[in-house]
Amino acid sequence: MGDLIVSNTHQEAHTIQVDVESDGTSLSNETVELAGDEYEVIESTWSAEPKTYEVSYAVSGPEVDSETQTETLTREDAVDGDCTIPAIELHRGAASLQLWAADDSAGECPE
Repeated sequence: MGDLIVSNTHQEAHTIQVDVESDGTSLSNETVELAGDEYEVIESTWSAEPKTYEVSYAVSGPEVDSETQTETLTREDAVDGDCTIPAIELHRGAASLQLWAADDSAGECPE
């Protein structure tokens, strides 16, 4: 799994709590504050090795205070490319997790 992208395409600022775990071990715990139409990259502290990751996220801000959502990413979820980049995207106050393919030759995948 590559870096994790968090984007806010909503007009209002939002705060997104993001946790990444694997095998019961916390790999990242970040609070991301984004203005409208802004994104941030959480650089990976984990391996690009295909294995099971749990990505949890919750959004707070104007007109939204979501419950924590958890997505389990497995080897079968990988998209074509050298590694998969998860992207948490906020649209109109609702967040979802998308998966993008990354190219290692462009330096997009962790060691």
